[in-house]
Amino acid sequence: MAIIMRRIITLLLIGMISSLSIPKTVIADNIDVVVPLSSDYFVSTNLKIKAETNGKIQVNAELTATKKMKKLGFEYIKIQKYENGRWSTVDTLDRDVYAYDSSMSNYLFTYKGKVGEQYRALVKFYAQDSNGSDTKIAVSNTVTAKK
Repeated sequence: MAIIMRRIITLLLIGMISSLSIPKTVIADNIDVVVPLSSDYFVSTNLKIKAETNGKIQVNAELTATKKMKKLGFEYIKIQKYENGRWSTVDTLDRDVYAYDSSMSNYLFTYKGKVGEQYRALVKFYAQDSNGSDTKIAVSNTVTAKK
C-alpha cells in the first residue's frame, strides 16, 4: 500500500511541476485560438518585405502590444544588401518612428534598390510602459529587386 501511495504522490508532484512550465496564453473574444506570448509587452510582431517595380523595396513593420504602451514602435529599420558573401546595411531609418499611448504601431518604409540585387530588412521593435521596456529584433526574408 505504501508503494502505491508514493507513486500517486510522485505523479501528483510531476503534474504540479509540469503545470508551472505552461506558457502564458491569450484567448481572443470567444474564438478558439490560443496564442502563446513570448513577452509581457508584445502580442505580435510582423515584418514583410516586397520587391516592387523599378528596383523599389518596400518594408512593412507592424507591432501589437499586450496593452496601451507609453512608447511603441521601432528603434530602427535597416535595409541590408547581400554582396560578396555577406550582408551589409545600405540604409537605416532611425528617426522617431514611435506611437505614444498606443497598443499598435506600423510603419511602411521604401528603399530604391538596384535591379537584380538581393535585399532584406532588419527591424528592432520596442515597447515601453511604466514598468519597463522590451525589444525584439526580426530579420525578413530575402527579395531580389525587380525591373
